[in-house]
Amino acid sequence: MAVRPAPAPTSPSSDFRPDRRRVAALVTVGLVAVVGFGLLGGGLTPADAAAAGGRVAYWAQPVVGWTARVAAVMCSGTILLAVCWIPNPGTVLSAPALAVLRGARGWAVLWTVAAVAAVGLRLHDLTGLGPVALLRTGPTGWWDQVGARSDLETAAVVLLLLAGLLLLLRTGPSGAIAPVAHGRAALLLAPLVLAVLPQTLAGHSAHAANPRLAALALTVHVLAATTWVGGLAAVLRHRRELGTGAVWTAGRFSGWAAAAVLALVLSGLVSLLVTVDDVPAALGSAWGALLLVKVGLLVPAVGAGLVHRRWTLPALRAGSPRAFLRWATAEMVVLVLALAAAVALATTPGP
Repeated sequence: MAVRPAPAPTSPSSDFRPDRRRVAALVTVGLVAVVGFGLLGGGLTPADAAAAGGRVAYWAQPVVGWTARVAAVMCSGTILLAVCWIPNPGTVLSAPALAVLRGARGWAVLWTVAAVAAVGLRLHDLTGLGPVALLRTGPTGWWDQVGARSDLETAAVVLLLLAGLLLLLRTGPSGAIAPVAHGRAALLLAPLVLAVLPQTLAGHSAHAANPRLAALALTVHVLAATTWVGGLAAVLRHRRELGTGAVWTAGRFSGWAAAAVLALVLSGLVSLLVTVDDVPAALGSAWGALLLVKVGLLVPAVGAGLVHRRWTLPALRAGSPRAFLRWATAEMVVLVLALAAAVALATTPGP
């Protein structure tokens, strides 16, 4: 009797390879959620699109906004992974860290393109001019539009970040990337922080009773969320480049994620208290409904983090990555939906 050969062994993590189709599907789900949440909260209304006379430009705004947010989160998480969470025993980035940092270039390019497109859409919304007419007005004419200044400042900082990345990752005569000093790579963290400031200073916090405290709380909130969401996505995306250091990196990121969650919760509470005068009434509005959706999505994500620290990280150290990857993937899906709610919340009229 013929004996059926045993199936070839597979890697425990082979079912969780973050291929382009899965990433594209997750990003698409997030975009649909942004539009849905925007319609729910009133940040997007078909009547406004018709009144504006530019339906394509109007509906392009959430697409560009979501693209910019995804690129910002992924770029930030990738740079944090390379600089802060991968072992770098010497003065230069290790081979895994350099390989991960190379992955940030694509996200920085996408972020730059989306940031520039956001400027164009904002200027079109403010002036009604087309692309050619806007180019003729020049930078001085763009800066004269006060409502577009935060977008212009963000685009300038992102361009600075892209230039820094390209400078660090330049190739030598042999075609290989020259060694990158760890200290120089750490300088990339500065534009990541600066890129957050224009939007947090010009958002809902600008109308708070204490604008400085509200802006500070919102800045910490955004940075904490970026660290958590972007870091987890980067760890999942680049785990193969990490090699034998993946276990150590996952444990180190877990500590940062716990601190980020604590900062996220505290800054969110401060932001709510200093921005909203009547909290119960605000929670009964469309803005409040979106806020409750966001909080409701973050609760199971925090629960997944607790599962990691209690069960999946010890299993990962013992050589069994399947539980960690399953829970991390589920956590990532929930966080994408929470991020979509946050993007829609930022464009929803406040209470």
